[in-house]
Amino acid sequence: MVKNIILFLLFTTSVFMLPAQKYQSDFDTADSLGIYEYRLSKDGITKPAKDKVALLKSSDHFSKSNFLNQFKVHLKSGVSNSSALWTLDSIVVRELNESSQQIENNSRQTLATQNGGHMMIVKDYNWVNKDNHWLISGASNYSFSDEGRLDSLEFQKYVTINYRMYTKNYYGYEDGLLIAEWSMEKFDEYDDWEKVSRLEYSYDSISRLKQVNTMEWDYFYYRWSTFEILEYDYDSLGNIGVETAYNYDSYEMVRTKKYEIVYSYNLLNLLDEITEYVEGWGEDNFIPDRKVKYDYDASLNITAETLFIWDYDLNDWLEDTRKQHFSRNSEDQIYETLVQSWDNNWNDVASTKFFAVNSIVPEEVENQEFVYAFLPMLDFYNIVADHIESYSYSDGEWLNSATTSYHFKQNSPVGIYTQDLADVRIFPNPATDYIKIQGAQLQQYECIVYDLSGRMLIHKQGNGDLKLDLSDLNASYYLIEIRKEGKRILMDRFLKY
Repeated sequence: MVKNIILFLLFTTSVFMLPAQKYQSDFDTADSLGIYEYRLSKDGITKPAKDKVALLKSSDHFSKSNFLNQFKVHLKSGVSNSSALWTLDSIVVRELNESSQQIENNSRQTLATQNGGHMMIVKDYNWVNKDNHWLISGASNYSFSDEGRLDSLEFQKYVTINYRMYTKNYYGYEDGLLIAEWSMEKFDEYDDWEKVSRLEYSYDSISRLKQVNTMEWDYFYYRWSTFEILEYDYDSLGNIGVETAYNYDSYEMVRTKKYEIVYSYNLLNLLDEITEYVEGWGEDNFIPDRKVKYDYDASLNITAETLFIWDYDLNDWLEDTRKQHFSRNSEDQIYETLVQSWDNNWNDVASTKFFAVNSIVPEEVENQEFVYAFLPMLDFYNIVADHIESYSYSDGEWLNSATTSYHFKQNSPVGIYTQDLADVRIFPNPATDYIKIQGAQLQQYECIVYDLSGRMLIHKQGNGDLKLDLSDLNASYYLIEIRKEGKRILMDRFLKY
């Protein structure tokens, strides 16, 4: 479990950024001279969601290898998953002008499946107001092996409708571990592919990542030449402790230290701080430059991520940016993040609110492994966030900056009792001490109540109307499931005050 928590937190350094929250600064990317690109940045703190596509493009090879070593899609023989109730049709992001609150930009993603799940195609579109239609801007083609592992990923960028630029990444595995990754590119569909870069991964005797060599193609010697080496060390409990990067001169066969990242953990073995050391004054002098600290509640849920910048004059850490996490149980809202910046005190900058409109549980989504890995979709407490609202704080008020809507098609799996569903009522909602299930045609069924983590709390047999006692339940959201002959016929959500 600790390993999964660590991976989740590490992913926050390279996660998907919804267009709503473009909170940037000079700390986000490489400096003006292109000398050094920070691994810990304000951008990594402020992004509201995850994106493994960004991870695959990043230099966070530790998180990338852990993700690909564990990830597999469930391949089908061209047959839809009959247990999936929802199929994602598209994701639409609407960016708003904060002053007028009018839509400034619309973007859209769609997903298509081919060859029984061996190929997944994600297409990106932008809305063209003058032509009143969606115009494709890019496409990502994911290819999976027979074992369900990511085999290759091809990016197509549409410069014009008839001209595309291509980049393709390939992934090689041995004994279930990622051992090689290489990329190629071409600037037209008729061009030949050109080699760009190659990475080689090596592991210790217990399959922990030990070293990554980054290479580029040397056209003079016609070979791959290493230019960067990453090494990883672990603590006594098996947690990653230190990541060290070196620039490597393959001609002189000399390496020089580039940066060092140190991970520390609290008494519960949860990730506590990540500190980045960069080159200072003098040879082999590396100094702390920035760090991210994580805070947790009593249930070990993350409550805050705070970025600190080292002040060389004060010789101390100064707060810079933080993101707070809140669980919500009001109407359809299930989660919220709040971004703040430090200027003698914490000032609100941006907020992202997550809603569950359709009360979808992750297991009900078609192609769920792929959707949750490679599309900007999140779930909280086993409920899918299918609507997101982003806000920015300006002149003492919150302004809506964007909305993200997830559009699903609801399937009709074989075995659903449509006549029974027609007159089923679950009320009152919100409830206090009890909730009733009514349905004139509903006979011989099971009624199950779960908390949002999926833990079963109530299990009753029904034959006609049923009244459930909720007096032992705390005030919160709950899931209620109706099953008949072992098959789910209804899943809904209710709020207990």
